[in-house]
Amino acid sequence: MNRNNLILVLFVCVVVTLSSCVSGKSPGKNNLQIPTGSEAKCEMLEGNVEKITWDTDETLIWEAPLGDRVFFSFPLPDGESFDDYGLGKFDLKIEGGVVDVMVFIEKPGEKRRLYRPIDITIPPKGWQTIHLDLRQPEIIRESHFEASEPRITFNLWSVKGGYPEEKPTRRISIRNLRLVKRHLNVHWNGQDYVSRVEPSGDLVYEYPIMIGNRDSKSRQISARMEHYEGTLGSAVITPVSALIDPGDSTKFTATLRLPAEHAAMLPDLYCEWFNPQFSVDGVSDSDEGILRSSDRILLPLIIMPKQQKNPVILFDNDELNELRERYRTTEGGRKE
Repeated sequence: MNRNNLILVLFVCVVVTLSSCVSGKSPGKNNLQIPTGSEAKCEMLEGNVEKITWDTDETLIWEAPLGDRVFFSFPLPDGESFDDYGLGKFDLKIEGGVVDVMVFIEKPGEKRRLYRPIDITIPPKGWQTIHLDLRQPEIIRESHFEASEPRITFNLWSVKGGYPEEKPTRRISIRNLRLVKRHLNVHWNGQDYVSRVEPSGDLVYEYPIMIGNRDSKSRQISARMEHYEGTLGSAVITPVSALIDPGDSTKFTATLRLPAEHAAMLPDLYCEWFNPQFSVDGVSDSDEGILRSSDRILLPLIIMPKQQKNPVILFDNDELNELRERYRTTEGGRKE
């Protein structure tokens, strides 16, 4: 290559790089990080916003008494759009008891909010990653105001769940908020599975999961199982990896196992939960699970009651009265 051609190539590279920096976008970008730290643009909308603080690692923290609510937004960076991405993800940690977490996907010119609740449960310890399908709304609500720019809005509500280990305050931490491309369709129809007790006495559940390749080129897909709740069971998924052509799909099988020594001793309706994960080799932050709009669907390993002529009695009268009281008098109970 002569000197003039080399100078021309370098000039073109510089122009392309500067254009990418000016637009704020890079070709083929897989994810968009949305700042959540103390220097980020955070719009305080309603509720107890005085209780919002930030940790040194850019984590937003809301620590508030029981019954308080807060409503705040993170705008997307300039020039970015929800339409360029398929999933929203953020890391969430809940301490102190039950919290109603609501997420709104808001767009300029639309007086509506796409509403995605995060289920009210006894929260697991530590951090969990929440996935949102940006194209599958849970509920569409009319709003009394319009967003001036595309933004992700959080509505947190410290509710009384009626569980014994609740504290008078809740601490909710949010970090690593981002939008990512979707490469896969992960599907389980919610009803197909096989359960059996093997000659060894092990209790086994098998779930078929179909993985479709949404991209225009072949993708190598890796699979794994995460033990979400429980400690006695185990899980594998086969195959652990597969090459899927564009527009094609492949079946994976998740096999959950409870060893015989536990299956024989545990009570009816004992349950453990597992989270199947699939990722595209070579693509960062491409994890996907079985999605509904507000989160990923977990697979259960459960000891079902044996069929009996008489009903199985699981609660005595005092326990039933306590359950009725909780469902009647608490926000969490009514939501359940």
